[in-house]
Amino acid sequence: MDIIAVRIGGCRGGSAAEQEALYREELLLRERALPNFSPARRSKVEAYRQTDDRVRSMVGELLVRVYAAERWALLDLEQLRSSNSYGKPGLSGRPDCQYNVSHSGQWVAAVFDFAPVGIDVEQIHTVDLAIADRFFSRSEAEFLRAQPHSQQLDCFFELWTLKESYIKAVGAGMSIPLDSFSFTLHRNGEIELHAETGPAARENWRFGQYNVDPGYKLAVCSLGQDLPERVQVWTMEELLGRFEQIGC
Repeated sequence: MDIIAVRIGGCRGGSAAEQEALYREELLLRERALPNFSPARRSKVEAYRQTDDRVRSMVGELLVRVYAAERWALLDLEQLRSSNSYGKPGLSGRPDCQYNVSHSGQWVAAVFDFAPVGIDVEQIHTVDLAIADRFFSRSEAEFLRAQPHSQQLDCFFELWTLKESYIKAVGAGMSIPLDSFSFTLHRNGEIELHAETGPAARENWRFGQYNVDPGYKLAVCSLGQDLPERVQVWTMEELLGRFEQIGC
């Protein structure tokens, strides 16, 4: 498994300098990458009204293309792209090539493996923690409330990203209620998944949590056996350079 993340220059609500950096990045991506996208992929990018959404969309696409070419020797992804009935992306005829992409704020992250995978990155922001009573299991909500007040927001996003990564790995969308499975976070870093029915009860899912930025939480879920120790962080220039080298 590999986890790769790219930090973009800024996002909505950022400083003037961040907005300028984001604007320059969009120009670079439009010049060096977008012309190589399929018409459908370009239309998807252009459908976003906000600059940061367009940049995140292009970066996510580049991550998948570069990795598929470099590691899986797949150069023409458009002929292989597919999705299940819930919209999870995949590659037809290549069940051994699994990937998932997530983005939030200034980070775009992707995970790649030979087994089903899911990833979720979230920017930590103020939320009404009562939402846990609606979407978390009872044990998770109780665990959250038991944390010191100063740690509750971090704990909320740790649980949220774990749950999202699992749902994305399974690929069944919101047909799996968020409160139908539960996580236990141990002090030693061990993560336990509990469920009486469904994929969580039948299969041996593994989870990892990673720190890419103090203001973000990132979690990965996989049926594979090996989780990497760290996230590979690429610069925008490195991503574009790799894309230009593969020539697709």
